Amino acid sequence: MLSDCNISIPIPPMRFALTRDCMLCVWRRVEPLLDLYGATEEQKEVFFRETTERYQDHGTRVSPPEFMRELYQLMHQTFPDRQPPFWQPKRQMNDMALELHAALRVRIQSLGTPFYTSLRMALAATAIDFTTDSRGDIERKIDHTLRAQLAIDHAKQLRARLHQGVKVLYLANLAGEIVFDRLFIRKMPVGVDVTVGVCSPCAGLAASGQDADYVDMRKIAKVLENGCQAPNTLISSASERFDQAFREADVVIAKGQSNLEALANLNDPRLFILFTCQCLTVGDRLGILPGQSVVVNPCLRAQELAE
Repeated sequence: MLSDCNISIPIPPMRFALTRDCMLCVWRRVEPLLDLYGATEEQKEVFFRETTERYQDHGTRVSPPEFMRELYQLMHQTFPDRQPPFWQPKRQMNDMALELHAALRVRIQSLGTPFYTSLRMALAATAIDFTTDSRGDIERKIDHTLRAQLAIDHAKQLRARLHQGVKVLYLANLAGEIVFDRLFIRKMPVGVDVTVGVCSPCAGLAASGQDADYVDMRKIAKVLENGCQAPNTLISSASERFDQAFREADVVIAKGQSNLEALANLNDPRLFILFTCQCLTVGDRLGILPGQSVVVNPCLRAQELAE
């Protein structure tokens, strides 16, 4: 348990419910995946109607990640005879990141604070769109994140938890981004035991075991699929093996806003999330603005906001 979260007055966990505003983001994420399946306009319209009906029926009672899991299952049911078409774009995302890998390693060493610099690079990756950003765009986002004063920065609290023998469960987010995660994991203190949690190959552009193998993640950490059949980690839907890894971890590092929305309600002081805020709803809960990148322990942040 983090001493930072030992408080005398109980603070309720952060919960993120699906709202009508969320549906715009949901559709923006789903439509490109339907395009990869080769969906016709008619099939998209049917899918959109089904999505709307599900939202009207029970959408406000679930979190955005839980609703997205439903939609991924619906997508697979809509195209039962087609193999998930996600590997080709994910390989391109990984290749884009790997082109920068050697230069980023040199930069990490040259700046003199390898742990914090590599952490900032892993954080910067959450602001990068590896499907559309140019190399120049990516380099500018990295530069900005390395120089920025973060609106929430619990990196020192995270570093204090990492030492010889500590078990870290590191929840990856997207393809491409996983290359930056590898840079960060390499600079964790000697003796930290890292397991990287990945998603199913059916989970859209989320990093899977296939991506982990492509970027040689298994050379520096164990890799474990979460079993959620979703583009993020939902502990309630995880496999028994993954659930055990989660329970046994001393520190959990999660990447991306969807993992914040999926895990913050656990009120777990072991949890640190690296993400870039994508919407006002999440920003308002944390006291940050859309577009800001943060390193946050939700338990500690809830305490800070309550004071």
